[in-house]
Amino acid sequence: MKRISTICAVTILLSTEAAVGDPRHGLLYDRNLDAWTIIEPPVATCSSVSDIEGSRLVGEYTLTPSIMGPSHGFVYDMDADEWTYIDMPNTTETVIRGIEGNILVGRYTDATGHHGFYYNMNMDVDDPNAWTTLDSPWAPTHTAVQDISGSNLVGIWYDGSTMAGFVYDMTMDPNDPAAWTAVEVPPGWSPVDQTQVFGIGDSRLVGSYAYNDTYSKGFVYDMTMDPNDPNAWTELHFPGANHSEVMDVVYTTEGFQYIGSYSYGRPQDGSSAFVTDGTTWMTYDMPGAAYTSFQGFDCGRFVGTTNVPEPTTVLLLALGCLAAMKRRRRR
Repeated sequence: MKRISTICAVTILLSTEAAVGDPRHGLLYDRNLDAWTIIEPPVATCSSVSDIEGSRLVGEYTLTPSIMGPSHGFVYDMDADEWTYIDMPNTTETVIRGIEGNILVGRYTDATGHHGFYYNMNMDVDDPNAWTTLDSPWAPTHTAVQDISGSNLVGIWYDGSTMAGFVYDMTMDPNDPAAWTAVEVPPGWSPVDQTQVFGIGDSRLVGSYAYNDTYSKGFVYDMTMDPNDPNAWTELHFPGANHSEVMDVVYTTEGFQYIGSYSYGRPQDGSSAFVTDGTTWMTYDMPGAAYTSFQGFDCGRFVGTTNVPEPTTVLLLALGCLAAMKRRRRR
């Protein structure tokens, strides 16, 4: 059974400046056209876009003004103008972070805690065999998958005192500890009390490390090298910022390109997006927004989160007619 409804979006004229506390909305920035577009499910009050592959965008949305949840997952196909809503059965929250082919990755929440997952989109969303739960051996009640590249899934685990990253080999049994590799920045980078892995691409891991919420800095790790080799790690921090997060990496004809966000104060008080090759930094702010973050990119198009209010202060591209909005069900 399919449930289908149709809604047409109109061009929005912006008339007020965004405040930091405004609800967050997903964004798409096309660098080739220098065009910004709000991406948000018609049913949503708040949203975030986490990844892009070709014409497909994935992320999370809420029915409340806070992106803190409870969240639901979505896939938006720009070519088909089609929204697909995805919730793991018997859970209170589903967050989608990455897409590759027919596989979605993210985390879900139930009565036992937070768990990573990957989901096969070729199967019915209500089929338990379509979902694989991923609980790291270090934190079986707090694991989140952030991205996917081939058979490698990356993310974050937290055991109540330590927060660190991981790489999981999805060709192996998730209950086999050998399938999991913990990721922490070198001991010489101090002080550090948490490492978070957000993205993976072409043998590079990216993320951030932090200490006591007083600062955070981005990093790149070359997976082809021994993690104990200091040369395998590169700090990637926006000059002069208090906080930097590297969210994704792609290898292009110009070499490795890294994206993320930075802020001079607390990230929740306002931030800007960046694109860098490690040497040259380009910054981006959605017009009228106090908060802009890039989280994924593909072929010159960037996705992420902003807090442009409605109504807003610039002319946005119309999304056109958002047709065939459906919750994924196959019988």
